[in-house]
Amino acid sequence: MNKIKPSRLTPLIMKKINSWKYKRFEKCSANAFPCDRFALARDCIANFAPNNLAIALEIAGIDAFIVEPGYTFQYYANVSQTDWEVWEPEERPFLMIIAPQFDTILNQVVAKTSFLAPHFEEGRVRMLGMLFEEDLSIVTREEHWNPYRTLSKNWNEAICTENSAPSQVPEVMVDEEMRDFIQRGLGENDFEVIGLAGNVKRVKQTTTVGEVDILRAVDTGTAEASRAMWKCMVPGLNENEVMNGFDMTTRAGDENAAMPHGGRDGSKVLGTETLVLFDVGAHLYGYSSDICRTFFPPFFSDPTDDSLLSPLTKRKIAVWDIVFEAQIKALNALKSNSSCASVDIAARDFITDAGCGKAFTHRVGHGIGIKAHESPFLNKGNFDDNLNAGMAFTLEPGVYLEGRFGVRHEDVFLVNGDGEADILTGSRAKGDKNSSKSQSSKSSSSNTEKMSLPFTYHANAQTEFKPPLIANENAFLGDVAVSTDEAAPLSAGFYRLEKGTPLIYEYTYHEMKIIVDGEFDISDETGQKVHATKGDVFYFPKGSKITFTTETFGLGFFVGQRKTGTA
Repeated sequence: MNKIKPSRLTPLIMKKINSWKYKRFEKCSANAFPCDRFALARDCIANFAPNNLAIALEIAGIDAFIVEPGYTFQYYANVSQTDWEVWEPEERPFLMIIAPQFDTILNQVVAKTSFLAPHFEEGRVRMLGMLFEEDLSIVTREEHWNPYRTLSKNWNEAICTENSAPSQVPEVMVDEEMRDFIQRGLGENDFEVIGLAGNVKRVKQTTTVGEVDILRAVDTGTAEASRAMWKCMVPGLNENEVMNGFDMTTRAGDENAAMPHGGRDGSKVLGTETLVLFDVGAHLYGYSSDICRTFFPPFFSDPTDDSLLSPLTKRKIAVWDIVFEAQIKALNALKSNSSCASVDIAARDFITDAGCGKAFTHRVGHGIGIKAHESPFLNKGNFDDNLNAGMAFTLEPGVYLEGRFGVRHEDVFLVNGDGEADILTGSRAKGDKNSSKSQSSKSSSSNTEKMSLPFTYHANAQTEFKPPLIANENAFLGDVAVSTDEAAPLSAGFYRLEKGTPLIYEYTYHEMKIIVDGEFDISDETGQKVHATKGDVFYFPKGSKITFTTETFGLGFFVGQRKTGTA
């Protein structure tokens, strides 16, 4: 029997990190996230959705659309998430009614929006901060009144206008969020209730220009935050600690990632060859993001010789590539007028041909907007719904080998009228076995381009560097003469800096410094600053004046030489 060749990757003793290292991880993640790049002014949002809905209702011959508190209400009322969290559906019906009316001045159909609410809640309704140009029209009722009968009696006066004909039996449309007892109450009190369908359904599924800007900001920001988190991961972190560092997320490692939404208790400690599934969501102005990345941690020492990898790690890399290519197949199928089923089938067929079909256990994607999961849904049986320009979808193929590991890649895309869909997450995952390292490559390079410091900065360029042993932990500098050549004298050594001991150093030679542990804040005479962590490499030219500080400690290894370009 042939013996399986063991992995030659550097083993790590997997034990829980202490509290101060975890605090460093949290701080590093926050500092690495370029939050200022994703600011978006609330003023840029114009709420055309009610008028678009009114036009669709008019075309369909529907008298009104009725909705109760939930995501659809939030969407059409343009209520901020902060305001809305305090009002959940309860036993007393609170309803929004949107009806089409013809505006003779604008010469077009517009929305007339009214509300049904308990009398004692009227003030609370007006405090919601809904963005309507007209004053709120509220039909109120007392506690002992039948709410549906109250709405029926006031329908023609409160809902209809002089330009719309009174309805004997109003035909109203409701969506899937409407609770059954309210639908029955309307039906028993002179309303004809029908379900959401047709062009009325597509209004919420199709994004406006302003909504695309919001989705692009929140999804790109979430992807960048995941890259910032990845860069700061250290041996000893467990799943819960990573999860606590990023709100509204699901993360899992190896066998726990073999379940699409994680599992167990989150206590698994990250190892050298742990494949981490990082599923992240956030909100901006009530709109959701939903992205997923699968990667090895940054301390995974990827050898140049594939034969040094363990069989399991080779399998992880192979499945990573299969899922990555499957997302491309789905993206190529994401075309206007195609069926939702065709997108799922494109990815599913590729994964099946690669031998992993049974391990792809969920749909390939879903709509996204106010809710993270919205219709239409991209599953292999949905031939009823077609894609339209302006719809936003996740594409998230996955392969889950239970008890071993799982892989999923998820990005958000916008369907165009013609041509390829637009990505709303900035950039996809990177596509080779070095993908774990490349998660931060884009953000790191962009930060380098923005710096005007006089030194060259290469983020994470030497993650596998091992420093020499330090005999005395209190030693702050060790300098070894490597060469006595007068033309180019060379020295090497280490420098350790403790908290509260800043160093200002003016270089009379050229130096290359590698950060091997801890962290530094490194700045030049202009005050511009780079937060340096393990693996970062700096080149300081002769004549530069550099300030080093740290909140904990920092350890760097350096090589210095007076001859230009040879450090």
